[in-house]
Amino acid sequence: MPFILFSLLVLPMPLALAARTGRRFAELVPLVLGGASVAAYLLGLAGGLFLAPWLFLAGAAAGWIYLAVRFAVRPGESGRIGFVRALLRPDVIAFCGALALLWWICRDRCFIGWDEFSHWGLALKGVLLEDKLPCLTSIHEGFKEYPPAASLFQYILLKASGLGLREDAALFAQDILALSFLFYPLHRLEGRRGWQTLPAAAVGLFFLPLVLYMNFYTESTVDGLLGVLWGFLPLVWFLGRRGRLEQALLAVGAAQLCLTKSTGPLLAAMAFAVMLLPVRGSGVRLTARLKSLWPAAAAAVFTAGSWKLLLILAQVPKRWSPQGLTLESLWDLLIHHQPGWRVQVIRSYAANLAGDWNYGGLPGLHFPYLAFFLIGAALTALVWKLCARADRSPLVTAMIGMGVSLALYVGFILMGYLFWFTETEALLLASLSRYLNTGVTACLLVLAGFGLTALGNLRLRGVLAGTAATALLWVVLTSPWPLEILDNIVHAPDEAALTVKTVAPYHEIADRLRELPAEEDGRLPVYLIAQQDAGLAFLRANYELAPLYLDEHATSIGSPYGDGDLWTQPCTAEEWGEVLGESYQYVYLYNVDSQFAAQFLPLFDGDASIVNGNLLQVETTDAGVHLKVISTAEG
Repeated sequence: MPFILFSLLVLPMPLALAARTGRRFAELVPLVLGGASVAAYLLGLAGGLFLAPWLFLAGAAAGWIYLAVRFAVRPGESGRIGFVRALLRPDVIAFCGALALLWWICRDRCFIGWDEFSHWGLALKGVLLEDKLPCLTSIHEGFKEYPPAASLFQYILLKASGLGLREDAALFAQDILALSFLFYPLHRLEGRRGWQTLPAAAVGLFFLPLVLYMNFYTESTVDGLLGVLWGFLPLVWFLGRRGRLEQALLAVGAAQLCLTKSTGPLLAAMAFAVMLLPVRGSGVRLTARLKSLWPAAAAAVFTAGSWKLLLILAQVPKRWSPQGLTLESLWDLLIHHQPGWRVQVIRSYAANLAGDWNYGGLPGLHFPYLAFFLIGAALTALVWKLCARADRSPLVTAMIGMGVSLALYVGFILMGYLFWFTETEALLLASLSRYLNTGVTACLLVLAGFGLTALGNLRLRGVLAGTAATALLWVVLTSPWPLEILDNIVHAPDEAALTVKTVAPYHEIADRLRELPAEEDGRLPVYLIAQQDAGLAFLRANYELAPLYLDEHATSIGSPYGDGDLWTQPCTAEEWGEVLGESYQYVYLYNVDSQFAAQFLPLFDGDASIVNGNLLQVETTDAGVHLKVISTAEG
């Protein structure tokens, strides 16, 4: 059902615009879908977010009506068959086929990633429940400063289709948004050669994000999408016609990039710098380039600035902010090599960049991240050789600019670890590969766009010859582990069933705790115990319970389980009893062990009451706090 509903919603507007303007579907679909997300943000600023799904629904209906009228009344000189044939070009067929494949991958999946239920899923849940921008909802989560673009597009489709919060449909919606930008280079496919190149080109673009994000289509995190949007801007600039449509695409892409993640404005600025570089032989002056680029720059400044202002006005607490970033601290670090932990972060970061990474988990594909610069240069030389002469100078300019941008981005990531992250997270280089892969994905997409154009210019005879040649390049470019990727796609239903099984215990927690009386602000006075799970059960339970919530507390308590245990909070039975007596009415034992039982037995009615799944009531007497079992896992 989501596949049919979403297809009916996303296809008609770009198809109708293509029929009306003569421009390609692949050029118009990012404008329509990305524009819808940006428009929803603007409506949200004005307090009218609830209008966004209805306007999108009206647009889809208008698109279908226009197509029906054109088909029935004014099909054109070639007749109705010619009208349909002109409409169903290679890019349309590729997009529709990719939609079907995406739904096969996403169907029946649940959110299982940490970031999904600690922020992205919670943000979407709040928007759906309250029709407000995520930072303005009453949902309790710690990352409300994160920009909302992806959640807003999911909101539009889920609301317009009447599905509500359905996690597989939410994943599908975000994938559609990513696909609309990812498939932009397909607008260059024309005529017979376009059909010859289509199979491998579409497959290659579809697989491109999977080079570095194996879960690109199955998780609602946005780092991969960020890379696609970053690469999209130079693609439009260097491969587009530089007309009004391209200006609109750049404005939408820049706004979408700034509203996808807090690093978006930085990436947009670097993309603009690349686009302003002179192209040898083009004869386009800097003033002309600035004139073409100003709408996109204005869109980026407005969206980034308005979001920052909204966070200030709404008094949203900052989760990420510079810590000790001063000239004095930089001097101490560079000259005196202090503090020691920052020096260690720099060494670990350098070691990771130059270290031996095994991509995809398959043997034989080992190289460091720094090797991507050499690989990119070699592939650029190959594409340059295949390119038409008119595309060679833009290719060289774009790839040099993206290479420098990637190097700068690597430096900015290091600065983030040194001055934005906590010491513990910085020493662990938390999520390093996810961040680095954003830049590599952007560079690959730009290179792939030029590669697709080059292959379309080759004079190859026959469908098999064209497909074989393009498939060979795409495998080199985008599929270091094609067998593993294909295996994941073929067995997508099995993977989906596994996600359902994974989250089932947390549904049970939420169902039981939801029956308890909550305070006025939605807080449930329940202390959750989940020993040695790094806070996973707490985050997942809070997601399932929303808009109700558990307040933040240590879920693993007692003696640490080793020197590397960062999650267990040292605590005695007496100390825990004081905390329970002051702030809690219930205790839920999700995961306990013999160590917990031995240390906190004085608060319970013997070992028999310290069992997974027990819900206990906190009773305070003159003798102290006592925990009484009121229900068990069996009932």
